[in-house]
Amino acid sequence: MIYRADEAGKEAFKSLRDWLAENGMEDRLSRAIAVEPDKTSFDNEIIKLMQSGADSVYLLTFLSQTANILKQSANYGFEPLFVGAYPNADLQILSLAGQAAQGFESMAWVDLGDPESEVYQKYISIFQETYPEEIPDAYAAAGFIAAEIFTEALERAGEDPTRAKLVKALEGMDSWQGLITPLITYSEFNPDNEMCRTGLQAMYVMKIQGEEFVKHEDWIKLGE
Repeated sequence: MIYRADEAGKEAFKSLRDWLAENGMEDRLSRAIAVEPDKTSFDNEIIKLMQSGADSVYLLTFLSQTANILKQSANYGFEPLFVGAYPNADLQILSLAGQAAQGFESMAWVDLGDPESEVYQKYISIFQETYPEEIPDAYAAAGFIAAEIFTEALERAGEDPTRAKLVKALEGMDSWQGLITPLITYSEFNPDNEMCRTGLQAMYVMKIQGEEFVKHEDWIKLGE
C-alpha cells in the first residue's frame, strides 16, 4: 500500500491494517509506505515494493500522484495489480499515465450505466445547460449527485425549510435513487452507529481497457 501522509491516508491505512488483523490476514500486507501529498518522484518507494515481493498495490493517492506511480513503476518493469481509491475513477488517469494505465483498477461509486441510455442523455443535457458541449468527468458527476440529494431533501422539507426539517428529510431517505444517484439510505443520528450518516455503503471496481473504464467487479457492499 502507498498512502498519502495526511489524515485521510492514515485513516485508510489503519482501516486496512485493522481489517486484515480481524480476519487473520496480517501477512497479506507486505509493505505500507506513506508519502507526502506533494511528492512526485517515487523511485525509492517502488524499489521497496519490488523488494517486498508485492504482487498487488493499493494506492490511496490522487490522480497526478497515481499516474506518476504507474509510469515510474513501468519504467522499472514493476507490473503488479494496481488498485486505486475512488478519487482515481476518472479517465484523466489515462491521459496522465498513458500506456502505463492499462489494467489499472479503481474503486468507484458513481455508476452512469449505458452512455446511450435515456437516463444518461438526460443527465448530459442538464449538465450542458450550464456547460455547453462539455462532457462531465467523475468529479462533475459526484457534484451532480450531491445536488440531486440536496434538492430532493429540500423538496421533502416543504415550505419554509429549516435545518431541522432538512435533517429529518434526509433521515427519511430509504433506498432513494435519483437520475444518476445510486441507492441512498440515511438513518436517524445514533452515536453508537458510525454508519448512520453514510448514505451509500457499497462500491464497485472499474478497470482501464483501451481508451475507457469498464466495470470489472459488481457492487460490493460493506461487510461482504
